[in-house]
Amino acid sequence: MPRIEPAPYDNAKAVTANRGDAERRDGGPGAKRGAARGFDAVATDVRNVGQLGWPAIDFLKLDVEGHEVDVLTGFAGTLDSSRAPGVIQFEYGMTYIPARHTLHEVYGKLGSRYAIGRLCPDGVDFKEYDAVDDHFRMGNYIAVRRDTNLSTKLSRF
Repeated sequence: MPRIEPAPYDNAKAVTANRGDAERRDGGPGAKRGAARGFDAVATDVRNVGQLGWPAIDFLKLDVEGHEVDVLTGFAGTLDSSRAPGVIQFEYGMTYIPARHTLHEVYGKLGSRYAIGRLCPDGVDFKEYDAVDDHFRMGNYIAVRRDTNLSTKLSRF
């Protein structure tokens, strides 16, 4: 069987709440997920989202395995501006435990400007945060800006 070489990382970038340099670890061929061996360190330039100079964003999908709070922290300047995304989709569940974050923190970052709800087959169950919501069961959540009528259109009720 031929050996497949990993792709070069000429333009490796990371987005975080802090600026500076970081080291990203990527699995090489045959590396097992989470394995200590078989990973290559890749030097990366780190920027926060506000430094990327992106135009206004209509829809932002976060899939960062429990680190949504960190991304939202780096995105705070944009969230407080006219360039804030109209809709943010994120996952919540067991991945928040090793990241040491909670759904309550996401509501804290977004709740004043966004209506937040769990995505269900028949719409979005928008609701204010309640401590019983931090159950760490996997689910998709939608946050929509309160200054739009999207929550009414997407609501399951």
